Amino acid sequence: MLNTFIPDINYKRKKLKNENQRALLILDGHSTRQQVEIWEEMKKQNIDAVIIPSHSSNLTQPLDQTVNGNFKRLLEKIPSLPKKKKEIEENLPQFIANVNDCAQACLSPRCVREGFEKALVVTKDNKIGTLKEKTDEYLKQLPEKNQTKLTVY
Repeated sequence: MLNTFIPDINYKRKKLKNENQRALLILDGHSTRQQVEIWEEMKKQNIDAVIIPSHSSNLTQPLDQTVNGNFKRLLEKIPSLPKKKKEIEENLPQFIANVNDCAQACLSPRCVREGFEKALVVTKDNKIGTLKEKTDEYLKQLPEKNQTKLTVY
């Protein structure tokens, strides 16, 4: 963390000519999130973090929230969709068309946005909320002049 994420964020800030920009880092269950010196360094570097709880990808992963789940549900609704390899090979053009239709429906910007709005995160003070809520809270804490300059790394 000290040798990868923090230097990378600072490199991107420098490249964007905004070295003091506040940053938001979204972390998974990596063990470094429990090291006090990392939190202290992140605070010094003006980096905030939210943590995605362990073993909760069905709730926290934006794609699992909508795209992947919707894709599976749409495929299951197709009564004639072949399940076995031989059936797929025999009906390949129709199979590809069905899969393509399902993928197109699930990858719409609306569907992806909904996934990010539903995904859950935990902040360092152990408050749970959706990624959208926590991002909105984070943005409200920024001085007004910085709100329009927020950059996603």
